[in-house]
Amino acid sequence: MRFVFNKDLKTTELEGEMPLLVHYGNDKYNKFLFRKIENIDFVKPNGGLWTSPIDSKYGWRHFIANNSEYSDFLEKRFFLSLKKTAKVLVINCYEDFIQLPVVISNKFYESLDFELITEYYDAIWVTMKGLAETAHHRRNSRKGPIMPPNLWGWDVETVLLLNKDAIA
Repeated sequence: MRFVFNKDLKTTELEGEMPLLVHYGNDKYNKFLFRKIENIDFVKPNGGLWTSPIDSKYGWRHFIANNSEYSDFLEKRFFLSLKKTAKVLVINCYEDFIQLPVVISNKFYESLDFELITEYYDAIWVTMKGLAETAHHRRNSRKGPIMPPNLWGWDVETVLLLNKDAIA
């Protein structure tokens, strides 16, 4: 089930240029790394390309360094930037988040409708402030006991690339 999405929603404006991004686990970009976004029964979608701003105070580099099972990922990384025309959805606060479309993932909770968001945006940037304000949020659900969406499993400041054509 999908809810109406206001494609002209008013989220935090991107100030200045998009920072340089880094992806860990591979030493160069390959278009086959990029998979189509799919909604799954989780707070994250399947697919896309997961990155962090290079200057993030807590990005993927920090997460990997603190989780020894991923330590080999630090050895391989590549940098990329987005085209100036890329449409970036910035989630910098709770107000940005609650406007986004949701889908009933299963009978227990809602999650963001990433497939629908992909129709309008090239990337989703969840800032540290946005993560802090949305990771455990509990707004009233549209369907009674169903748990509302949150970004609990995003872990770090993230720029999820939704559209490979937005890469410069």
